[in-house]
Amino acid sequence: MSCECSTNGHMDNVPLPDDPNNTWNTNLDLFQQKFYDDMSALEWKCVYLSNDDNPNGPSNEIVEDIYESGSPAMSKATGSDQVISMLSSPTISSQPINEFNDDTYIVQAFPCLFPKGNGNFKTNKNNMGSALNYFKHLMRYEDDRFAQHNTFRYFALNSYMRWSALKNGSLFIKTQPDLERMTLTELKEELARNPSLIRKIMYRNSSISGSKAYWFARGKELLNMVEQIGLPTLFCTFSAADLHWPELFNQLAPDEDFESMSTYRKRQLVKNNLMIVDTFFLKRVEIFMEEVLTKKYKIKDYWFRIGYQRRGSPRMHGVLWMENAPDVTGMEHKSAQGLQKIVEYFSDLVTAFHPNLDQPPSVVHPCQKKLIDIHNLDEDLAEILNRVQRHTICSKQYCIRQSKKDKTMKCRFKFPQDYQEEAKLTFDEQQNVEFLPKRNDERLNKYNQYMIQTLRANMDIAPVISKKALINYLAKYISKSEIKSDHLAELMKIISEASGDNKTTKYAVQRLYIKACAERDFSAQETCHLLMGLKLYSSGGRDFITINFNDNNDWRLLKNDDSALSLMEKYQCRCEALDAKHGKSLVIAKITKLLSDYLDPQSFLLLGPTGVSAININGSTIHSKLLIKTNGTDFAHLNGQQLHAFKKSMANVKFIIIDEFSMVGCEMMHMVDQRLRQGKDQPNEEFGGLFLYMFGDINQLPPVMDCPLYSTNQKSMATIAGKILYDNIDTAFILDNIHRQNDPQFQKILNNISSGNITPDDYKILKTRFTTEVDAAERKRFEDAPHFFPTNKEKDDFNYQILSENIDPITKSRKPVAKIPAKISTKSKNFTMCDQDTLECTLYLSKGSRVILRSNLWVERGLVNGSVGDIVDIIYHPDATPQEDPPSVLICKFDSYKGPYLNPDLKTIPIGPLQLSHQNDNSEKYTVSQFPLCLNYGCTIYKSQRLTMEKILVQAVAHERLRNGTLQRNRTDVGESTIMGLWALFNKDTFRSIGLNYESGRKNIHNQYMILVNALCGIGHKYIKWPNERQRQQTELFYRRNFGFPGVAGVIDGTLIPITAPSEQKQRYVDKNHDYSINVMIVCNHKRLIIDIYTGQPGSVHDSRVFRRSPLARALFSRDDLLGPNQHLIGDGGYMCTKKMLVPYRNDGNITPSHTWYNFKLSQCRATIERTNALLKSRMARTQKLFCKNIVRTNKHIAASAVLHNFILLRGEEQDGIVLEGEPPEINVQDAILAGQEEGHRRRQQIRLQLAEEQE
Repeated sequence: MSCECSTNGHMDNVPLPDDPNNTWNTNLDLFQQKFYDDMSALEWKCVYLSNDDNPNGPSNEIVEDIYESGSPAMSKATGSDQVISMLSSPTISSQPINEFNDDTYIVQAFPCLFPKGNGNFKTNKNNMGSALNYFKHLMRYEDDRFAQHNTFRYFALNSYMRWSALKNGSLFIKTQPDLERMTLTELKEELARNPSLIRKIMYRNSSISGSKAYWFARGKELLNMVEQIGLPTLFCTFSAADLHWPELFNQLAPDEDFESMSTYRKRQLVKNNLMIVDTFFLKRVEIFMEEVLTKKYKIKDYWFRIGYQRRGSPRMHGVLWMENAPDVTGMEHKSAQGLQKIVEYFSDLVTAFHPNLDQPPSVVHPCQKKLIDIHNLDEDLAEILNRVQRHTICSKQYCIRQSKKDKTMKCRFKFPQDYQEEAKLTFDEQQNVEFLPKRNDERLNKYNQYMIQTLRANMDIAPVISKKALINYLAKYISKSEIKSDHLAELMKIISEASGDNKTTKYAVQRLYIKACAERDFSAQETCHLLMGLKLYSSGGRDFITINFNDNNDWRLLKNDDSALSLMEKYQCRCEALDAKHGKSLVIAKITKLLSDYLDPQSFLLLGPTGVSAININGSTIHSKLLIKTNGTDFAHLNGQQLHAFKKSMANVKFIIIDEFSMVGCEMMHMVDQRLRQGKDQPNEEFGGLFLYMFGDINQLPPVMDCPLYSTNQKSMATIAGKILYDNIDTAFILDNIHRQNDPQFQKILNNISSGNITPDDYKILKTRFTTEVDAAERKRFEDAPHFFPTNKEKDDFNYQILSENIDPITKSRKPVAKIPAKISTKSKNFTMCDQDTLECTLYLSKGSRVILRSNLWVERGLVNGSVGDIVDIIYHPDATPQEDPPSVLICKFDSYKGPYLNPDLKTIPIGPLQLSHQNDNSEKYTVSQFPLCLNYGCTIYKSQRLTMEKILVQAVAHERLRNGTLQRNRTDVGESTIMGLWALFNKDTFRSIGLNYESGRKNIHNQYMILVNALCGIGHKYIKWPNERQRQQTELFYRRNFGFPGVAGVIDGTLIPITAPSEQKQRYVDKNHDYSINVMIVCNHKRLIIDIYTGQPGSVHDSRVFRRSPLARALFSRDDLLGPNQHLIGDGGYMCTKKMLVPYRNDGNITPSHTWYNFKLSQCRATIERTNALLKSRMARTQKLFCKNIVRTNKHIAASAVLHNFILLRGEEQDGIVLEGEPPEINVQDAILAGQEEGHRRRQQIRLQLAEEQE
């Protein structure tokens, strides 16, 4: 069995199913807009799955007919005995059913819910974790029979909580060996000596959501937040106006008019859809907190919980921490001026002042209004206060309670309250402080104007002015679970009752846990909330970890593990990564100087993962100094003379310093460790017992073909060993001052990019430096700037382009280019080079070419992999032919070289061919001889590390991805991905079969297809436009000349696009052919160009209703520039005749020849739209049936097909016309159609008579 609940995010302007408005007005308040989008995208998916190996296959879905009875088929009874035998109920056994031995008891207990007897749940001890998923699935079942059953939801919650209590009790005893060995008598004696033990026992049960132990633990967490970040600023409570929010009923009954809905109907909808109502409130509150309050009041943190009123409706209790809030600690010692500042601050947030005590009640309940529809905020505030904030009646059933002090009957909310002309702080005899807001209504509850008018529901709010007030609030709202229970007395009672039955301690604890689950009543909505596993509280994104401070017990985990750090010790010793540009090179230089002065220059090794990083610290590469081959898979231990020489070189070394350690992977870390153990002859010491210093920013360049040190996905023993070595480094030093970058904004962007948390604001700032955004003068300034590319191919293409354009300043002609092929020696006839060759197969150079060194020739003198220089001359052997033979030597000049020169004046050195031996994938050995150079007008980002330049030009394209912890190139280029997407759009082939053609995976093909679909939707406004006046006249002239029908500006019709059963509300998508489909409204012109398309409506919706719901209908009846005075659309009989659209006459028995002729001419015009629809489906073969359960994605498929249809007809040229930007004004389309019917009938009759005359 499988269940899933997902949210698709925003709908990206794709019309929603059966939504007459399609999308909200773009001028809506941010809160209302985001909330509506998220709730509209809520998707409930629920299917039964069999136990097949492939749970994702379509054959695993079992469609259950809920109307089929579970009783045996009834046959005609011939006698009373037969009737009795057929209808008699089974006898009730005296022996209760064991729920852990009988898998069918749930199905048997609810035959009306399981009519076919399917859906058993195996309630064994190994299956408790999936119980919640089982009940989740049933509660989401498509016909809602489980969620609406009055008994089943309580049975499910009871079962789940009991099973969880049993599991918690068993786990607690297993982790407490002392208790496990106790008898019940010993446990009773221990509890008498140590009553606090009961808190330890009950803490384990805090994992059961909604229990008293659960809320007690949450209250402790909130107090911990207060200890860390100080007192919060405000208490607040928000209730649900669940009978008055129109957005809620748009979800419950989208086909019904909310304004005409009776109160009884609303109550029934809420009662029958408790799960949706509860989820709606939770989503509304979350968005209200995150998108409204947090931004309005600069809330830096918050905590809230979901509670339930006596009538079962949800509400939210919470506390808010605001920036710049005054300090309210030590109020009794503050000056009068300080107290006044606190009063002024809270007066802006909390008040009890009524703006108009004489405000008459509104006709429409104020909670039903949208904020954008309100023009007088003061009048609206008075109306909503009168409806939801006044405590008008006090009664014994609700609020009248007996006072503990004087035994009098009083309102527990202290109403009525005294008037207050101004807000103030008061102190009682115990110096307890209370804030009294400004008040002119003795029965008005406190409120915040912005909050109550935005949320549109009852609320409560109060300032936090003391820690005592916070603790009282915790006891009243946060930790409140309800009825107080004496757990110690309960456990003593259980022990006494079980003492003579040879019961165990485990039995007593489990019984206590089960009793704790039944301490209070649960409302129907809370039951749904708990069964759905929805969160009951939010701590503002914080996570809490409970640390055990009990005495440590010695455990021997592995053979060489004698002790382990506790969680707190690990936290205190955690490493923090250094950021870039903090002056690490200066620190390295200082360390090496101290070591040289106090020890000797041979006491340390300076290492870098690349030649560039090594030369920047005057060191060596890891590979060269530690004798590690560049091909990491060939790592082997040294032996013989080589090992002896290496040990000798390491004799005086005590420190290892590695720079740019982000490029050191897990496998390289392991190899460094193994080599150092060999060098120091210390096989059991990490890194041979040497001191290891690693410098760098781990968020910078990752290693190539190796797992980064931060990766948790290691595939081999070597990478696992390297990861363990890195995790064992427990000391870090942070360099806080950034020396090379003084722009704080740019520093923040760099840090966000490195951590993968780039924001839209960061992108906007970077976008200002795009070549398309800067002016021509700025682009010219960067013409000579170094170019950096993400891939070698892009770098090579750029280099060859620059090389081909090099001009000799003397001859004014292009410089000759030398073609230098590599010399390859091999005996194989079918030879292929391996991918790891660093030498070029063919090298193209000319005098003056900018080059980069590809190998470490002399690291100590600066000739390292990545050194940049120029070609001064190309020398050939006297007997050589330059067109055929390679040169003998290249005369070069390198910027970083610090050794002897061939020509000291020109600072030139000779570079000869380098000979390397390799083995390819076919195990064929070969030798390559080639100059270790390549062009460097542009270089890769890897080669740019540690370079400081005044200006650069970066080709920023995503060509890399992290897969299985290893950085890999994304080799699918734009052209290839476009072809893949087009093939998928034009053909009905499965993505798997397409992948076989392109040697790519199914998922990659689907990703490329969706990229193309989204791209086409993004440019849809360029190719699907409403015709302008000139274009409409051309269409009108075409139909007039060819068919004699005047005034035709376009032809409209609906077409059904078959789909698979959608994941939600599937019965609404069943069309007249009993298939699942989407009804797509298309308008085209005489050239079969689509001039408007509206998709998203279910196949069961009639064409005329689709038109009424479309943005085009609202635009046509609200704008005069879309159709001329005598122009109209042509539709079939499914539409209503109006001045904007003409339709054929219906054959009601009174039809005349002129009516028939009119219908014939109109059908000739309508043939265009039929051909357009057929052409669209034949070209875009995938639209013949879309195998997609996600309606939003399906709509994008259809829209992309329409865009591509026009793109082909227009040959890629952008279409002229009118772009229908924004949302048309909200009008009643039905009323507009009815108002224009008379004009439409008159126009149709006029054309009929005109056509009849022309026929004669």
